[in-house]
Amino acid sequence: RRLPEASLWLSRVSVRRGWAEHAEQSLRVQAAAHGVTGRLGFVPKLPEADFIPARSLADLMVDNRWYNAHTTGADSLWAGVPAVALQGRGLASRASGSFLAALGLGYTVAPSWKAYEDLICSLASTPER
Repeated sequence: RRLPEASLWLSRVSVRRGWAEHAEQSLRVQAAAHGVTGRLGFVPKLPEADFIPARSLADLMVDNRWYNAHTTGADSLWAGVPAVALQGRGLASRASGSFLAALGLGYTVAPSWKAYEDLICSLASTPER
């Protein structure tokens, strides 16, 4: 709600037949319940040659806390897309923080949910940062 012009792209799930549609519908219902109808996009699996160029279309990569993007996160950074991560405790939730710290971007790893949201809003509102 703090970024009325923002949209969120999510990778389309392709684990089992029918799951992608179910997951997308569930996420759309939750988005509508939170007043962000029509602002979700689902990106299908892309051929390897198109993956990094497609990532460069994003303005900001927002990683989740429990299981970070790992290769997808590294590819987004490689494409020049800034990333925001929430500091995690387990190995799977610290990958983005490690990438960002190694690149000298440790300030984009938020220590709390509030700091995470504030950082996302700040970077999205001032892209020249």
